[in-house]
Amino acid sequence: MRPSVRSIRFVLNADDLGASAATNDAIFSAIADGLISSATVMATGPAFDAAVCNARTVRDASFGVHMNLTEHRPLTRSPGLEPLLDSNGAFRHGEVFRIRGAPRLINAAVAELTAQVRAVQAAGLAVSHLDSHHHIHTVPWMFIVLKRVQRETGIRRVRGTWSIYDRHSRPSLMARSKKRAWWWALRHVYRTATTSEFSDFLIFRRALAEGSYPTRGWPESIELMLHPTGDARDAEEARALRDGWVDALPIPAKLVTYRDL
Repeated sequence: MRPSVRSIRFVLNADDLGASAATNDAIFSAIADGLISSATVMATGPAFDAAVCNARTVRDASFGVHMNLTEHRPLTRSPGLEPLLDSNGAFRHGEVFRIRGAPRLINAAVAELTAQVRAVQAAGLAVSHLDSHHHIHTVPWMFIVLKRVQRETGIRRVRGTWSIYDRHSRPSLMARSKKRAWWWALRHVYRTATTSEFSDFLIFRRALAEGSYPTRGWPESIELMLHPTGDARDAEEARALRDGWVDALPIPAKLVTYRDL
């Protein structure tokens, strides 16, 4: 049961900062308009340099690392990563979900993701938290990787796993129970701060509209994930972000950064 609170804190986090120039522009525009409060940087992204250059000038948002093992080329050249790579040396999409985490691969993944965090820090950003591209940090064998990366970098704020659903996306009771167990371990193994709940922005909005999400017993905080792209695919999300949804909630709410957790 979620505790009742007088107000709720939302972290609106834009994923994929650094993926492209258009994505960068869309994210920084939303930050400037006060619509989102956080973003996570892809150290492997083609537009990484421009992303961190702009991010260094922003004071009203937090910036984390969007850990990646599913797209682009790795920063490290460890032979241990080979099971995840294609013939061109880039990450194969989805392979991390199909493969088993042998010790050699685990060690290589720790080194690669630590290098991604260090790259963001070396570019002059204070890393507020960790999340991941395609939610790879929630893959069971990746748990030990995540915790080792946290210990290597000292980062104690991490995105949780999906916990708010609309009717179309709601998983089985067994799956939801496993997610809650994973979230407990995330918080208590190498003690880590998270929001109380996590979801996609549009799915959260649909859950409220259809009554799938209770409007009593609100949690203390919710992270909502967005993917601004600056193209036609982004239209529904962009409109929903700008429709005054915070003021329409049945409880006082405010946007906070990951640094506030």
